[in-house]
Amino acid sequence: MALKTVRVPREGMLQSIRREIHALARLRHPGIVPILEEGLEEGVPWYAMELLEGVTLRRFAATATQ
Repeated sequence: MALKTVRVPREGMLQSIRREIHALARLRHPGIVPILEEGLEEGVPWYAMELLEGVTLRRFAATATQ
């Protein structure tokens, strides 16, 4: 499982970010890793997803441009 946290740049954006996480959790598609759980801990939104093994997007982009 991968646990991700989301930095909230402004306090007023917290509800917007949580709505986005809820919307993503409802998506079902073979190409989208599903959100398994979500929550709020000490004012920081988080969500849990299946952990996928492989190359990070950063590493993939770095090798694709070489």
